[in-house]
Amino acid sequence: MNHAAEQLVWDEPVRIHTFDVGPDNRATAPALGRYLQEAASRQAASLGFGYDSLGENDLFWVLSRLAVEVYRYPRWNEELSLYTWPAGLAPPYALRSFRLISSLGDTVAEAGTAWLTIEASTRRPRRIETVIDATLYEQAERVLADRLTRLRLPERGKSATSTEPLQAWEETRRVRPSDLDGQNHTNNMTYLEWILDGFDGPQPSEFELKSFRMNFLKETHNDDLVELWYTPLDTTETETVGMAGIALQNGGGPVVSTELKFVPRRS
Repeated sequence: MNHAAEQLVWDEPVRIHTFDVGPDNRATAPALGRYLQEAASRQAASLGFGYDSLGENDLFWVLSRLAVEVYRYPRWNEELSLYTWPAGLAPPYALRSFRLISSLGDTVAEAGTAWLTIEASTRRPRRIETVIDATLYEQAERVLADRLTRLRLPERGKSATSTEPLQAWEETRRVRPSDLDGQNHTNNMTYLEWILDGFDGPQPSEFELKSFRMNFLKETHNDDLVELWYTPLDTTETETVGMAGIALQNGGGPVVSTELKFVPRRS
């Protein structure tokens, strides 16, 4: 990253709160995802294309694709620095990168995201080139950009073998008011919480989520009924990979497609 690109890096302090940790007193994956969103929102506002500025032009940002790699989950009350920056355009998307650094200087997590600008009145995308000047971000580092690819909804079915540590599952869920965000649709990290809640047995105690990729395909709103399912793909001695899907019930269309990589829980 050259000097001009470095000037666009936003540095935000992060402290892990009690309400963002799980039973192991470490931050959850959805909590980390929410930190990313907050930092992105604040820097976008500082650069002149935040929520209020876009709203004046009948626009708002929608997160379309997300890729996260977690090297370790920070503990309660730990202080870190979250760096984020615009990473250029890959039409129709605007890219944004993230890096979470501990007070000792080690990288805790990295993420790449792809965003769309949507017209509030029509709910249709507007060409990103009309909103962002790509020439300003040509030299920016693109973190995990190669993972921001299309994910097809997984097939539903039983686990490949009865020895799969994380078995296939399916369930139905209704969107509740507490799932909604300021755009009156289900928050994207709520979908990840739903997926992780779908596991029972060994997942919470024996495995942790090392990396995940998500494609957000459609909005859901209060009282919508959605179907969720998980399909395991591959298990080795070091990791377990699977896909999760969320779709509106009765053929209402795909909502989220997710790839998850689990590893044995680290102490």
